[in-house]
Amino acid sequence: MKRLVCVVLSALFVLLGATQANLAFAGLTTVTRQSSPQTIGSGSAIVYPSVDSATTNLTAYTLPTFAVVGACTEGLRITTSAAIAIGATVIPLSSVPPTYLVGMTAARTGFATGSTVLSISGSSITISTPTTQAIASGRNVTFTGCPYQQYFSINNTGTIAVTSIGISQSSNVSSTNTMTLQWCNGGTWTEATGVCS
Repeated sequence: MKRLVCVVLSALFVLLGATQANLAFAGLTTVTRQSSPQTIGSGSAIVYPSVDSATTNLTAYTLPTFAVVGACTEGLRITTSAAIAIGATVIPLSSVPPTYLVGMTAARTGFATGSTVLSISGSSITISTPTTQAIASGRNVTFTGCPYQQYFSINNTGTIAVTSIGISQSSNVSSTNTMTLQWCNGGTWTEATGVCS
């Protein structure tokens, strides 16, 4: 049996909000894995959350301040690449938008207030609300509401392996934004891109 087992599970929270101060969200998506119950004959499991693999925190853990995803730009502008009819929800753009655009608010004359980006396919986006008037090709569309993120580690410094853990998150709902819990088992988060190595 190993003398020291260090299992690190890093979690990244991505919060889509217009400002860093707006940390409210309406839904929580969790990523979970099921495993068989453990039988512990001897030894101990010491599992705790922290911002790194060394800082011990055996009590309820509060995330540090959320940080904007490194590449995100408030007020990002991309131009339309074709004429758009009234009632359209698919908007062709002149360049492939960054993936973090999903969840951001798209605005210009002809877009309903609060219309958000639901998905990206190539250089086109799908918005949540149909356009209210025709939009000519070559017009700017502005995107706001950068995603914010924070991550922490789950550490085991006991003498036995841990096959399962539980994580819960509570929040007050005051907007239509969402928070997603992702896990990175045995890798390292690249915070600027939100990718596990």
